[in-house]
Amino acid sequence: MGFKSSCSECGTDLYLFNVKKISFNCPICGKIIEYSKLNKKPLKNIECRNCGRCCQYVPELSKNDILKIKKNLKNYKDFLFTKKGVLYPKLHDINGKIKEYTTKYRDFYCIFYNIKEKTCSIHKFKPEQCRNLEASFSCAGHKEKGEVDFSLLY
Repeated sequence: MGFKSSCSECGTDLYLFNVKKISFNCPICGKIIEYSKLNKKPLKNIECRNCGRCCQYVPELSKNDILKIKKNLKNYKDFLFTKKGVLYPKLHDINGKIKEYTTKYRDFYCIFYNIKEKTCSIHKFKPEQCRNLEASFSCAGHKEKGEVDFSLLY
């Protein structure tokens, strides 16, 4: 679920999704914002524009996600890596270079994101964390314009 709010200092509209931090800086004016003190309005008018920004991070795979991926991909081991006992999808860039990294990484996409078609190649059984974002945390993906601070996710 995403929320719309605004910075009390500069008035910038903020679109926030799955925020993990207690406080963060406004991406425009830099003011420290306490997440719990924000007046949050649920976002309802989300329109995915398939820009791929939401696929530039690596979701943590739940046990259920792993079972679905194993069931549907015979060569699933080629797409995953383990860090501190947790499985994650690998990342790739537009040239096919593969990287193992567990947060958003500039110019790299989840291994399951098809850059040319701008779609998720495992959409029918994509990870739970991706389903929770479901076409919602890209600043280009809203009918309303605003700022999204991607650093808030992890």
